[in-house]
Amino acid sequence: MADGYSDSPQGSTLFELNNGLKIPALGFGAMKKGLVLPEEERDYVRSLIVQAIKAGYRLIDTSKIYATEDLVGEAIKESGVPRSEITVVTKLSSDDHHDVRAAFERSRSLLDTYIDIYIMHWPQGFAKDMSRPLASDENPTYIEVYKEMEKLVGPDCRGIGVGNLTQKTLDLLLKEAEIKPVVNEIEIHPLNPNTKLVPYCLERGIRPIAWGPLAGGPTSHYTNTSAIYESDLLTSLSSRYDRSIGTVILSWLVQRGIVVIPHSSSLTRLTENRRLARLTYEEVQQINSLHEELGRTRLIDSVAQCWMEVPGKGKTVMGWTVQELGWVDDKGECLV
Repeated sequence: MADGYSDSPQGSTLFELNNGLKIPALGFGAMKKGLVLPEEERDYVRSLIVQAIKAGYRLIDTSKIYATEDLVGEAIKESGVPRSEITVVTKLSSDDHHDVRAAFERSRSLLDTYIDIYIMHWPQGFAKDMSRPLASDENPTYIEVYKEMEKLVGPDCRGIGVGNLTQKTLDLLLKEAEIKPVVNEIEIHPLNPNTKLVPYCLERGIRPIAWGPLAGGPTSHYTNTSAIYESDLLTSLSSRYDRSIGTVILSWLVQRGIVVIPHSSSLTRLTENRRLARLTYEEVQQINSLHEELGRTRLIDSVAQCWMEVPGKGKTVMGWTVQELGWVDDKGECLV
């Protein structure tokens, strides 16, 4: 079905990256609901990460803007699992594009360990004073930022990747890059399946990582995703395989060659998510097409802080139009 996939009832499938390293197909997303982590919840979030590691998760995804990097580092030590057995992913924020090295060292210091994969979170950057987003052709461009990231690769940074890039932006990057991104972390779930972008990445040896793989779950804080969890198709598959609808979705993604990083605060769900099912080819295709029935929805559309008005452009995603990002063409047709 997808290269590197094998039956894995315990969720221990590994995918090989283009630099020879391997990454677990199933990881834990260390982002609490929303992007602000209250001080009084820090101990709780740390305990969740420890719980995930003890439940068998060996990939932890974090970021500066999640405010959990130090908690991830502490949780790894507390878990008792050797650091060498865990893959740590963190990200370069859009407000740090002007000084990549300093941002990396800050994250490494908070994690108190080396970083397995360092990802450019978004291609958009901001002015140094954060007064405005940079236009797509303003310095430093995302390609210039990526070239600075290439200089990080070594003992403290085992691989670099990108986030939220499309065929359009990857085409331009790959023409200039000396080190190919090992991953592209993008929004993928049943309402936004990326059936064009995923094979594009895989054909070029870039492993997709799905953020928001469960679309936020039945009670998503992004938008109303209840249609997914009430769909006849997923309800039927859940019954057939004796798995939760969430686990069916994760199984669908992994069989497509995609790494998944769901977040959960429930030990029961953490355990259930690792019981991946082996869907048939026809079932995978049916889920691929589910958005045609339920409607295509991007979670990012409901994240108000990412959308802003720019003179001459109108509503943008952090300064870039959806056409500049390569999400849609000039007629509004989906490209990914």
